[in-house]
Amino acid sequence: MISISEKINKGGQIEVYLNFDAWNDFKVPLPHSIYCVFQEAENAPLSLLSIKWNGRLIRRHELDDIREYLKQEN
Repeated sequence: MISISEKINKGGQIEVYLNFDAWNDFKVPLPHSIYCVFQEAENAPLSLLSIKWNGRLIRRHELDDIREYLKQEN
């Protein structure tokens, strides 16, 4: 099952929530939760501020890699 929701917080930031199950090698479902925060600015592309995976912030270099990948896709 996958659930996706999105909202704009009081500061104008876009919060995206992803919840899903992934199966390990033993066919046991493991729940995952991803929370992303984006900032939208006038005359500027959407900016990724942070990502939490299962309640923990991802490492800074991983976040930088994802930001770079998103720039390439746009």
